[in-house]
Amino acid sequence: MHHVLSYRGPTLTFLRGEQGTEFCLAASAEWHESNHYWGSDECYALQILPLFHVIESGPKLLYLNMSIRGYPKGVRAGRNPSKPAISVNEAFNIVEYSGIPYTLHSVEVWGCGNTQHR
Repeated sequence: MHHVLSYRGPTLTFLRGEQGTEFCLAASAEWHESNHYWGSDECYALQILPLFHVIESGPKLLYLNMSIRGYPKGVRAGRNPSKPAISVNEAFNIVEYSGIPYTLHSVEVWGCGNTQHR
């Protein structure tokens, strides 16, 4: 979390789950913790495996909360806050897609900016 929140540029976050599922969250700006959804028109939630497709895209798509009490904790993606398309629980051991939970095997975040974003 320290390295992700300290990076000031766009990122790709890969979420690998059981049964060969893989998702990608494309953030056009730096990650930050908030009780509100954030992001620009260039944010995407993608399913990579077993089939590639864009789940959702657009502004106010991403959410990260690990410490603000009274709000859901974890990572979420989707335009409907009460029913996110993708969510990762606070313990980072379950990724849920369209209401189906998968054991989360790994999370990988790639910085996609230049050296100034480090």
